[in-house]
Amino acid sequence: MSHPCRVQVTGGFVLLTAWFVLANGWEPLVTVLGAAAFHELGHWTVLHLLGAKAAALRLSVLGAAMEVDSGRLSYGGELAAVLAGPAANLLAALVLTALGGERWPAAVGANLVLCAFNLLPVRPLDGGRALYLLVSWAAGPAAGEAAGPPPR
Repeated sequence: MSHPCRVQVTGGFVLLTAWFVLANGWEPLVTVLGAAAFHELGHWTVLHLLGAKAAALRLSVLGAAMEVDSGRLSYGGELAAVLAGPAANLLAALVLTALGGERWPAAVGANLVLCAFNLLPVRPLDGGRALYLLVSWAAGPAAGEAAGPPPR
């Protein structure tokens, strides 16, 4: 029997969201959260296609983090799932641009910024996880750990 993915929202996320709305209004919040939701949907889609299960989605002041049972995934499968979030944001920006990006410049920008930021090679961002996985895949787990801490 499949268990649904739990969504955990921290108090810090609620406070940060409230502050953002007070400072910027609802429209930018919807744009940013839409880009973030599309990002997480990218991760979830690839995980689902590979047969892995997302146990929880945690929303905190540091962003969203998906807890995954990735024990069945190969390095390549896990790498695909990690890079699917930024790829989803890039795809969204390209589609919005093709549909007339001048109508949605904030949405195009939010998706591009989220894609680029998440590809930075630092943990716990997707880029840091991808670096760890690539090095581990090529040279073994010890080398991956030397490149950065292993994924949680």
